[in-house]
Amino acid sequence: MKDPKWLLGIVMVTTLVSSFVLIFTGLYKIGVVVGGIFLFLAAALSIWYSNKNEDYVHQNSYVKNSDRRRHR
Repeated sequence: MKDPKWLLGIVMVTTLVSSFVLIFTGLYKIGVVVGGIFLFLAAALSIWYSNKNEDYVHQNSYVKNSDRRRHR
């Protein structure tokens, strides 16, 4: 279990679908809570991946610029 992305994806899809099902069956409060959990997970993941991407871009641009300075 090196990469649990698929598990997190399953949890997100499950919470989204169960939120709609609960709301359509009349359990509004529970559906809203489950939908809130989905929104929290989606926001946390997007922030985490954004930070991860910024680090990757920063590291690669630093390596390219340091190589460029070294060869002058």
